Parts: sequence; structure tokens; C-alpha cells
Amino acid sequence: MFSHGRDLSFIGHPTASTRASDARVFLCPAPNRNEMDVFISYSSTDRSVKNEDGRDVITLIQQAFKENEISYWSDEESNNAGESSASTISRHISEAKILLFVSSADSNASRWICGEIATAHSYEKRIIPFKIDPTPYDPSITIYLAALDTIEYNNNPVKALRRLIKSVKLYLAELEAEEQQREEEKRRKEELERAKVEHERRRAEKEKILVQISIERAEVEERIRTLDARIDDLLEEKKSLLSDLTSVKTKIAALQNEAGL
Repeated sequence: MFSHGRDLSFIGHPTASTRASDARVFLCPAPNRNEMDVFISYSSTDRSVKNEDGRDVITLIQQAFKENEISYWSDEESNNAGESSASTISRHISEAKILLFVSSADSNASRWICGEIATAHSYEKRIIPFKIDPTPYDPSITIYLAALDTIEYNNNPVKALRRLIKSVKLYLAELEAEEQQREEEKRRKEELERAKVEHERRRAEKEKILVQISIERAEVEERIRTLDARIDDLLEEKKSLLSDLTSVKTKIAALQNEAGL
């Protein structure tokens, strides 16, 4: 996150002086998600506005997140002076589940922050608008925010922070439920796939057995045909032998008659 004082009018329209990494802020593919809960998009100028106990709204938001064990990233979380580049900001947005837009006159005037909103939208992130003054949304981001519920801070700061925490927790719970549902669907699909593989294995085994049975049946039938053919030959041979026997008996009887036996 950067303050609006920095000239970032190149966003969406790169110039010759634009750094290559900045020009890719909306073109980077989304890396792995869900590594943190909230990306806080705000103008550093808003930290100059203090409440009665000397704390600014950004600090109050961060404290509320810490107390509720909600992980977040904001620009000052960077440990390296040069870390807050366009590509780094884009990566942190892609890794968050929610983008919290702290809406103020300064943040709406920041082309960089408007770019963060557009980047969150391109990554299909949940965006929570948190208004700390009545400034209307910049026209470049109204299309992303017009249909969203807005949390008004100045009307009741304590209630607004509570509503913010409730909204974040509710959405995180929805995400967790969706993730569990996806895991359950994945598990069911894997079980169905295993059942399908087992079914195909059994079907293939059955077909193999049927093929083997068919081969064995064909072999038995061939042996039967061979035996039947041999039986027919033996029957013909028997018939011939019986005929020869009858002829021999006839000749013997004739010889006996001639001999007067």
C-alpha cells in the first residue's frame, strides 16, 4: 500500500518511465492463495488522523485483527525498504482471502490504491469497504464497490470495528466450509474413481476368464468332434469286419457241405 502522494498515474497506462515490475501489476498470474486472511489497502495519510487516545483507525483495525487472530498484511509489514513494489503488492493481494479497503478522501485519490482494488477484483477476492469519511468512491473503482455493503466507521467506531471483525470471520468461515466441501467432493470423486478402476479391473478379469473358458470349450468341442470322427471310423471298420466275418462263415459252411461234414 502506498500513499496517494506518489505519482502512479501509469497504472493501466504504462509510460516510458514506468518500471517493468510496476507495469505488470495487473498482468501477473495469481500465485497460490489463502496464505493470509486480509490485505489492508489504505492511504498512509490516514494515519495522521488520531482518536481521543492517540491511535489512528488503521492501528485500531490492526489491533482488532490481532486480538481476533486474523492474519493481515499492510505496507508497513514489509521488512525491506524496496519490498513494496507493484509485483510484491500484487503477490500479497493474491495470497490474501480478503481485501479491506479503508475508504477516505486520500485513499480514493490514490491511483495506486484504486489499482489494488482492481487487482483484488481480478483475483476474485472478497472486498470489504470500510469508510472512515463520507468521500464518494473514485469513479474508477465504483464499479467494483457499488453493490457491496459498506461499513461506516464515523457513525459508531466501536460498532464498526465489531461489524468488521464479524464480517471477516463470517467470510473466513464460509471459505473454510467451501474448502471442506471441495475436499469432500474431491474425496468422493477419488472414491468413485477408485471404484471405477476396481470395476474395470474386475470386468477385465471376468472377460479374461470368459475368454479362457471359451478357449477351453473350443478345445473340448474339437476333441469331441475328433472322437466322434474316430468312433464313426471304428463303426465303419466294425461293420466291414462283420461283413468279412459273415463271408468267411459262409465259405466255411460251403466247404463243409462239399466235404460231407
